[in-house]
Amino acid sequence: MAQELVQWACGASVGSVAPPPPAPAATAVAAPTPMPAVVAAVRTTESVVVASLPSTSQPDEGSRWHDLIQRLLCEDLEDRFELAHCSTELLLLQAAREESMLDPMTTGGSQVSPLVRRLALRCMSQVTIAQQLPKTIWYQAVVVLDAWLAARTPSVSDSSFLQEMPAVCSVVLDVLCKTNADKTQNRHPGRVENGEIVHEVMQTLGYDLPAASPHDLHVMEQSLLLDLQWQVNMPTVESWISMLGARFGVITQDLYAEPLAEIAEEVCNLAKKLVMWKPADWQRRPRRLAGGLLGIGLVGASLLR
Repeated sequence: MAQELVQWACGASVGSVAPPPPAPAATAVAAPTPMPAVVAAVRTTESVVVASLPSTSQPDEGSRWHDLIQRLLCEDLEDRFELAHCSTELLLLQAAREESMLDPMTTGGSQVSPLVRRLALRCMSQVTIAQQLPKTIWYQAVVVLDAWLAARTPSVSDSSFLQEMPAVCSVVLDVLCKTNADKTQNRHPGRVENGEIVHEVMQTLGYDLPAASPHDLHVMEQSLLLDLQWQVNMPTVESWISMLGARFGVITQDLYAEPLAEIAEEVCNLAKKLVMWKPADWQRRPRRLAGGLLGIGLVGASLLR
């Protein structure tokens, strides 16, 4: 049963997890409240469920997978997903964006070394903390930077990237703050002021690099937007953790809202350390990393077993 609940939270139609084979008995969820409360909360429309089933799982076959879905059916679960901003449609859209994001990162790749990449991520992390920006901005900055480095032609070497780093970090954060104006709440300064802050942070990290001029920032911003075809709203490991956690909360009717929030916070902190060391690829895609870490957190908190 634990596996089936996780699949529902992750969206069965995304295709990341195959339906489980027939088994003698289902495993119960270990939780502070009785399992029937969880089962009663797990609802969805039959059309959404049947569409997500493999072609071999038809209602007349009486398979265990179909019987499980039938027990959990209810009309308003997808509506609750939409109200919580974690609908199945949004889940599929994020998965499609992730695949398009990973294509150039896998085929092209970046010539920038992991050490220099981590320096840029540390710089942007310090800037977001200094400006009290939402943590989502930094996670978005990671995927935008990795996608940009992979898409740039010709590839950038370590030496040239170091010289550009103040401008790169400033422009990436500036563009993301513009696209997330509702979250930043006008706490983000202008592009030039942001460039000065980045320069100061680089100095505190031990790198006395020349500050980017207004012209450099303008040119760099145009380059970023053109190279990424204006696609800067990319799924991140943090956004996947948030979405999957929200779906789990809807399924359980927020019975475990407090421990789930703590788990999500701990998992995000761990994910931050992991993405610092390695950019995303097909083996370490954000959705897979988020689902694995969140599953480990739920098991560790005895919400699943």
